[in-house]
Amino acid sequence: VGVGGSPPPWPPALAIKFPAVTTARIARILERVSGLEGFEVGMCVAKAHLTELAETSHGDVRQALRSLEFSLLGVQRSHAPGAKKPKGKRRAGAGGKKTAAKRQKQAAEAEVERK
Repeated sequence: VGVGGSPPPWPPALAIKFPAVTTARIARILERVSGLEGFEVGMCVAKAHLTELAETSHGDVRQALRSLEFSLLGVQRSHAPGAKKPKGKRRAGAGGKKTAAKRQKQAAEAEVERK
């Protein structure tokens, strides 16, 4: 309401409603963020813990992320942040022939395009 009970000189604000974020969706977000930050689920943090954080956030993703950050203080990372999760050792030469053949084909195609 403007001065003296008159309507304000600007149009009323538009109310935008967003659907609530489900607990399952927040748990998946927390799992992804944990992995990206170097805390492998099952190794550094339990999946049940992520679900509990998601439930207690009541649909607030920011609160869930802050709670995750706080709960992981002092926990040893399984890998460097942003690095790919460590995987089991690959067999020497696994997929090597296919990859080499693909590289040769790409090189030949590039050579044809240059001519």
